[in-house]
Amino acid sequence: MIRDNQTAIYDQLIDRREHFIGPRHWLGNLRWIAEEVDDAGYFVFRTAPINADECDLWKVALLEAQAFQDIAIDEKKKQSAAPSANREPPAAIRTFFGLKLDHLGKPTTCCYRPDGVDLSVAGGTLTLSMPQERYGAIIEAALARPHAPVLQIINRAETGRHAALNIRFTVEQTPGRIIWNDGAYTVVFRYAGQVQPRAGGGFDLGAAADGSLRLVVAFHVDKGQALAEAEAMFSDPARARSESRMAWEDYLASCPVARLPGGYTWKKPDGTAVAYSADEIVRRQYWQWCVTLVNVYDLPFNDLKAYMAPDKTIWFGVWINDGGEALFGLAHTNRHHLARKCLIEYVRTAVGADGTVCWYLHATGVRCLGNPGDSGFFSHGVPAFVTALAEYVDQTGDLSILSEPAGEGGTVWEKVRRYMRNVYEHRDGDHDGIVEWRNLWEGGSDDKVGCFFSKANLKEWIYTVTTQDPDVVASFYRENQRPQTNFYELNFFLGALQALERLARLKRDDATARYASERFAATCATVESRHWHEADGFYYDWDVTAGKLIRVKNHDAFYLPYYLGNQARAKRLFEHLDNPEEFALLYTPTLAKNEAGFRPHGYWSGGHWPREMVYIARSLAACGRRETAVDLLVKAICCAAGKVIPENMNPITGEDATHVTGMAYNAVNVLALKQITE
Repeated sequence: MIRDNQTAIYDQLIDRREHFIGPRHWLGNLRWIAEEVDDAGYFVFRTAPINADECDLWKVALLEAQAFQDIAIDEKKKQSAAPSANREPPAAIRTFFGLKLDHLGKPTTCCYRPDGVDLSVAGGTLTLSMPQERYGAIIEAALARPHAPVLQIINRAETGRHAALNIRFTVEQTPGRIIWNDGAYTVVFRYAGQVQPRAGGGFDLGAAADGSLRLVVAFHVDKGQALAEAEAMFSDPARARSESRMAWEDYLASCPVARLPGGYTWKKPDGTAVAYSADEIVRRQYWQWCVTLVNVYDLPFNDLKAYMAPDKTIWFGVWINDGGEALFGLAHTNRHHLARKCLIEYVRTAVGADGTVCWYLHATGVRCLGNPGDSGFFSHGVPAFVTALAEYVDQTGDLSILSEPAGEGGTVWEKVRRYMRNVYEHRDGDHDGIVEWRNLWEGGSDDKVGCFFSKANLKEWIYTVTTQDPDVVASFYRENQRPQTNFYELNFFLGALQALERLARLKRDDATARYASERFAATCATVESRHWHEADGFYYDWDVTAGKLIRVKNHDAFYLPYYLGNQARAKRLFEHLDNPEEFALLYTPTLAKNEAGFRPHGYWSGGHWPREMVYIARSLAACGRRETAVDLLVKAICCAAGKVIPENMNPITGEDATHVTGMAYNAVNVLALKQITE
């Protein structure tokens, strides 16, 4: 069994496959990523841009990733590469180049590691490594006979990604070295092999006469540093890989994992047993931690110097629920200094002087909130960062983070305190002490069944907010806005109020501690008195306009017993979790199966989110149902094979619904499993 006192955790995290994982999978480190475009060995190398001027053009991540592929965008505008295609800011990502295997055929074996992949190809091997903290990558091949070419280096235009504006691209070439500079970044290709230029730009690299090939690619805004990085890794690639292995080993050894010595077996609804070995469960937990770390960008020369992405290939920035919860997890490891950086940067950029916080933050530090044409133009965020901040302080004892400057003349503590007071002025329209979901996204559960989308669907909301003029948007709001209280969001607020109280007591701020404690108690009292339906035995969201319960059974009701402590009601509530006609499916859905709006491929209208099991599990454990809690968490952690950490699944079949492969958030399940099983 993998154990914490061994020095071979890294070596045992080998995900051996017969082919590439394929589209939406990626390799990465703290500086950049290599995205798999297909299953034939084509990678696109990308990073977070310095600022908005250095972004790829056309669309932000959600639309580029076809998350809303039914939204109509004019084809001529698409082809023009203009941001006006949907009036959104440029996509907050920067593409450097593509790398494609050539004349080698599809690999027969792909062995993924935390920092790369080893391939068995026709007549030899090829390795791609992305050392943990380096601004570079190493590609080496050992072939039985020379191939020409082995690698194609493809310029950005050929990758299909639209370039940033005003690029003045220059190329320098000397023996063994090609340097690209676009006025912002220098990319250095240091190679040993045979080079031929490509007609459309870029070049082909073939093996030497002995079948060997080495390519090191490094980037930086400082040309000297890019050159030095490339030369250091090229002259001693073994050292760079060894240092990365040691860094990964050191990190993984610090990551909390739960150990179930006898493994674990659970039964599907049809009675079929599913068994996981003890080692398999541990490996899956370590892979969760791997994915959490590589979703951090640490780029000191960027406007947003450090941040935690949900998944670097799909969401190019910070989504506050994902980012906050992933940093909550990272605070439990020896990379808590990265959590510190990310939290300070988030408070500096995402939390406004007026005490607002945006639903998502572009990778450039541009806020969605108040950004015309952005799909999050009006969308406030949830306070997951407050809970993460308190957890960081709890785990490290580092109270100094609260005194760090956080922009606009305020410290981290001052901005957090202002936000937690002002948010109710901004978002509690009916003055009942609970914030409402009034704008697209801000509830955090995009297509949740309730009253919000009762007059206009998600597609109509996105189209209007991103493409229409202010007077049309205002008219749309008057006709279609139907706010509701949302338990998914309320979960974050209850946690943040508890966190605020802990921080306030550490700061000896008695007034703020009292405020947090009293508001927490008042919120719980309102939920108990207004949201419980005695006949149904269920907690429901509230329709603010109609002033009545929304009698739709959503899974976030199961989050509440953790805070409410009402054992009698929790017992009745969990009868629905155990009902095979409602929530007791192969995996727990976001909406009861017997509800009219249930869609097994729905995002929050029936799909299963593995990460969300943490909130249900801790409620179960708090109510004495530890075994059921462990069952949910083990299933969530082991719901995919190897290194793939999915986002959303069909709760009936277990099919991956969104094909996201690297969700940072899911490590919170590991923390909960360890806490519950100790």
